[in-house]
Amino acid sequence: MLIYNPAKLQQRVQVHLICPDYYLNHVAVCRKNESHSGYPRRSKATHYICGMEMTFVLEEIETVAREIMEMSNHKKVIAVHGSMGAGKTSFIKAICRVLEVKDSVSSPTFSIINEYESKTGRIYHMDLYRLKNSEELIQAGVEDSLYSGNLCLVEWPELAFSMLPNDSFHIYLEAIDESIRRIRIDDN
Repeated sequence: MLIYNPAKLQQRVQVHLICPDYYLNHVAVCRKNESHSGYPRRSKATHYICGMEMTFVLEEIETVAREIMEMSNHKKVIAVHGSMGAGKTSFIKAICRVLEVKDSVSSPTFSIINEYESKTGRIYHMDLYRLKNSEELIQAGVEDSLYSGNLCLVEWPELAFSMLPNDSFHIYLEAIDESIRRIRIDDN
């Protein structure tokens, strides 16, 4: 796996694509701005990311966030998974910078849901870590936000798994060390 660094790689980045429907592993070199779709899937979906892993340094988080947003194919719910300290909030802040959020972006650990305005419309940033059950999720307005039609960026989405729309875009973050992160994407 290559560390993503656009300055060094110029317009090329190596990504590892995993196609779970056919149990195939692909290693592809994709050009910047090139779609990562087109891999076969058993359903009739025309856009499918088979699973992509990328390793990057934190200085490149905004560039990676921009590419991930392009790959999300305008999904309304982006579920950001990762352990404590993996960089979920930092990644969501980078997404918000890419989307030109005018408000101050902070972790909604205590408020549960923060609302921001961007050039693309309203964004809900949710941190579900402190919620214990589906009743608390409903009382906090999580279900209403998820189905509002607005972009929802969800930290700790596994706590609301049964509420997430079927077409949610899942991102898995992992801290390799202080300055390097691995990101895996599943679009199913």
